[in-house]
Formats: sequence, C-alpha cells, structure tokens
Amino acid sequence: MELRTGDCFMYPGADSLTEEVEEVGTVQAVPCTQAHDAQVFYVSPRLTGDRPSEDELTAQADKTCTTEGAKHLDEDAVTETMEIAFLYPTTTSWLLGERTIQCIVVEPKGGLTTSLVAGTS
Repeated sequence: MELRTGDCFMYPGADSLTEEVEEVGTVQAVPCTQAHDAQVFYVSPRLTGDRPSEDELTAQADKTCTTEGAKHLDEDAVTETMEIAFLYPTTTSWLLGERTIQCIVVEPKGGLTTSLVAGTS
C-alpha cells in the first residue's frame, strides 16, 4: 500500500536525517493521534514514461516538495527542527508500478500526535 496525503507514520532513520536514507521498504501508516515522526503532505501525479535517473528524480522531488510544502503544510504547526523529505520509486518499485513522489515532513525528535497538513487536525 502506498502512503497517501495526510498519512502519518514512523520514518526509518528520522533521528539521523543528516544521513541519507538510501531505500525505505514498507512503512505502516498510523493514526495521526498516535505517536509518529513523519507525515505525507503531498503525493505527486503519476509519473509517466521511462524512470528518470536518480539525479533527475531527486531534483524533481526536491523542487516539488519545497513548492507543495508551502501550500499544504500548516505553517503554525511546523517547527524549525522539522525537515521536508521525499520518497520516490526505486528501480524495482518503478517496475512494479509505483510512479509517484511522496513529499513528507519529518520531526527527528518524534513525538508528534497531530496532523501537520493544513486544514486537518
């Protein structure tokens, strides 16, 4: 199951965001009222064509998530310790049909118990 906009979850490696997480396997969405450290705030439209290179995907995800973060995140709930990150399809998951970029906000300290998406709680 792919994560959807608004889903909260525990992000692997959230406590050390300075190190790049190469690949994320399966994560379990949890109610945003339960302790979590990450939330999806935007899922891109389905990508088409051949899978872009890692550099192209990273550049596209960075641009998309920065732009969409300003539109979809509750600016009053986001703190200086939170970071915008993204998930995009690996070569294998692309072959299995995964074609979206998932923009997420991560709180390295954890302990979130509310939604960070504007208009939700």
